[in-house]
Amino acid sequence: MTQRLPLDALLAVERVLAYRADVTGEIPGGEVWPSRTPDHHVRKALGHVMEWQSGINTDHETGEDPLAHAAARLLFALALRERRNRGNP
Repeated sequence: MTQRLPLDALLAVERVLAYRADVTGEIPGGEVWPSRTPDHHVRKALGHVMEWQSGINTDHETGEDPLAHAAARLLFALALRERRNRGNP
């Protein structure tokens, strides 16, 4: 079977979400991120991309790559759009 998604990148996103859950008590996939708009998540993702572009290779809180944070935010935005397009708010 061909691996279509890079496992190492997905694991980095999972570490970001796990850190957030440990610090805030927010369960990944819980009720907090769906309450935000796709635009909110995209703005946050762009902030992480800008950090990365400015030479920041490690998030000061999590120790993870800012691109892992950006990927998590973009996945949230995409999930919200997919749900809306399928009629599931």
